[in-house]
Order: sequence, then C-alpha cells, then structure tokens
Amino acid sequence: MKIFLWLLIISIPFLNAEAQNCQFNINVSNFVGMINTSVQSVQHGFTLSRGSNSNNCENFRAYFSKGNAGSYNRETSAGSQIVPYNIYKESNLVNILKDEPDATSGEYIEGSLSNTNTTYNFNFFFKVIDLDSVFNHTASTYHGDQIQIRIFGVKNNGDLVSQTVGYMYVQMATPRFVELSVGAPTSSHDPSQTQHIMSFGNMQTGDIENAALHVKGNVGFTVRFASEEGSKLVNGSSFVPYSVKVGSTNYRDLTNPGQEYWMFNRSNGTPQSAQSYPISVRLGTVPSNPATGDYTDTITISVSAH
Repeated sequence: MKIFLWLLIISIPFLNAEAQNCQFNINVSNFVGMINTSVQSVQHGFTLSRGSNSNNCENFRAYFSKGNAGSYNRETSAGSQIVPYNIYKESNLVNILKDEPDATSGEYIEGSLSNTNTTYNFNFFFKVIDLDSVFNHTASTYHGDQIQIRIFGVKNNGDLVSQTVGYMYVQMATPRFVELSVGAPTSSHDPSQTQHIMSFGNMQTGDIENAALHVKGNVGFTVRFASEEGSKLVNGSSFVPYSVKVGSTNYRDLTNPGQEYWMFNRSNGTPQSAQSYPISVRLGTVPSNPATGDYTDTITISVSAH
C-alpha cells in the first residue's frame, strides 16, 4: 500500500495597515453644565499635539462616542432621573458630533498640527437644556455621563489611523432655583414683571389695596419685605402709616427703613407655573387735613431659596 501525503501550502496575504505612531497627546477637561432658565450653547474644547515629524501625522480627526445612552440622543443620569444633552461642532447647535464610522462630513472635528511638540486648541459646544425641561428633578443634583474622544491621524492618501483616546466626564447640574414677579391681583407669573404700583387715590383711614406676588421655585424658600420709608407713605414732612401682609399671614409694620422683614416660608417647591400669594396693604390713620400731593413708599420684595 502506498500512502501519499499531500502538503498544501496556502499563501495568505497579511494586510498591513502601516499604522504609524504619531505620538499624539490629547488633553480634555471634564465638563459641568449649569442648567438655567433658557437653553444654552456652552463652549468646551481639547488640546492636541504631536511628537512625530512625519507628514502623515500633520492632519487628524476627532470622533465622539455615544456615551452611556448608547445613541446620539445623549443623556446624563443620576439614579432614575435623566437630563438630555448633546455635543455639537458649532455654536448654533446644528451638527451633532459622532463616532467613527457613524460620522459623516460635518459630524467630526478635523484640523492640522503644523508643528511638532506644539499644543493646538480645538473647540466644540454643549447644548445645555432649560430648567423647565427638568423642573421636577431633585435640585442640587449632578447627572453624569462619560464620552470618549477618539483621535485618528489622516494620512496623505486619506486613510485613517487610530492614534489615541481622551476621556471626558460630563455633568449636568440642576440648580436650587427660585424667582418672583409682582402684578395686579388677577395677574399670572411673568419673571420680567418686577414692579407694580398700588394706588389708593384719595386716601381714607383703613383703605386696603391689593396686589399679587408670584413665586416659582424647585425648592422651598423665604420671602422678605423691606420698606424704604419705614412703613409710611411720605409726602415731604407729612406721612400716612400703613401695614402689609402676604397671604394668610397677619398684617405687620415694616418699621425700620431698609430693614428686611420675614414674611413667610415655604418648605417645598412650587408648581412649574408658579404659586401666587395675595399682597394687602392697609392704611393707618389718615390726618384730618393732610398736605396735598402724592404720598409714596417703595417696598422691596426678596425671595431666597432654601
């Protein structure tokens, strides 16, 4: 019996990407976005340098990972609470920065590092959402995510060569927030309305004029009043005393000019549309023969978050 042993030699070509170490060095700081009453475009950035003097290392692209959301609808989280955000190439928040190979033109950052051992700055922009979008979230909470910034060298023939990675921790902070407005008794909250005139006309002892205080906050707060004239409507050397109350509190005098007087506390936040409180000003004794003219005072209302 003859036994034949066939030796089959298969030649498999080795695909050499000719990867080159450009000695890129990326530096990126963590980002903290402070949520405010309106949407914000906030600039951030990274620095990049190269050690290699090869012409194939002069150009680069930076790609941005999806983060913990696993999609380009990026989000930060704290427990079960989610705060959406995103990362954009331009300040007008049009082109979302993406990862390779998902990114198309305009969805990555590219640039040139003309000189070796020289640090270059490159900017991108975060979209920080408005407070109303997360009004019921726990205040003073930091929501987190982590993004990888992957740096690729761009060779002269256009090929991409992976070089290095930068890591950026992203946080969105929900503030302790409170704001107020004042207006007529039937008014609703408008944060731009911070002045209101209460007019008694021809004053009579015991007359009462009303207004409305509106407070919007995601935490509890304290309201204080201060009178410029010390709870007096003044006309030269003549005056008419008055007292004031808010809501169901008792009338009180604001006796010392400029001093802030506690009016009331609230231990928790308000509805997103704000909470309204009636303000009542009651005149004291009007002199029998008061001097003619306008009698005025200014009450300053302040609200502070707990």
